Amino acid sequence: MKNSMKDIIKKGVQFFFTSGMGFILDFCVYTLLIRRFGFGVMGANFISSITGAAFVFFVSTHKIFSRGTGKLPYAAKYAVYILYQLCLITIASRTGALINEVIYNNIAFMASYSKFMAKVFITPFTMLCNFIVCRYLAEKL
Repeated sequence: MKNSMKDIIKKGVQFFFTSGMGFILDFCVYTLLIRRFGFGVMGANFISSITGAAFVFFVSTHKIFSRGTGKLPYAAKYAVYILYQLCLITIASRTGALINEVIYNNIAFMASYSKFMAKVFITPFTMLCNFIVCRYLAEKL
């Protein structure tokens, strides 16, 4: 069996830490755009997520996942990943905007943190999706 469960778990843990660094980068850019430049949730999330996703893709495809011969050249895999990210980020940004609105309008003591809470809530879902897609692109295509 080429990818044992132990190997997948090891790669998952490595990807989690790499994604954690990507999340820190993402969150710093997000915070800068929200606080310094007055962006809304969707715009800030879109820009910051692309930044973090690019970082995670490059690190994970060079350090975590085996880059087999595959059918696609590396540049094409990156292009596919960015297109996938555009779709995922659009969905996550809209979801984040809805979460922000719900928190802001219904949980008074958290209203001033609603934009940040929205980001925290959507991140685990996007990390799981990114692991699956990045692994597939790096090792299967």
